[in-house]
Amino acid sequence: MIFQFFRKKTQSDSSNTAKARLNNVLMADRLKVSPEIMEQIKRKIQESVGQYVDIDAADIEMQVEQKSSGVTLSTKLPIKELKKKR
Repeated sequence: MIFQFFRKKTQSDSSNTAKARLNNVLMADRLKVSPEIMEQIKRKIQESVGQYVDIDAADIEMQVEQKSSGVTLSTKLPIKELKKKR
């Protein structure tokens, strides 16, 4: 029973990783940029916001939407806590 619990979690993690990779490829295609550039954008956003708050980097989500006014990049950054001022 305990082993099944861990196995399901691993499968779920694999599923989430595959979804994230597919999402990155689709975003890159919509924006006409390489997946590497999309990953750089994600890292830069994480670094910038990470100066002020602790972020759960494993759960960052980015979504690209085509709207009549242009392309919109939305980012979901799960925040753990506010960093203390130095």
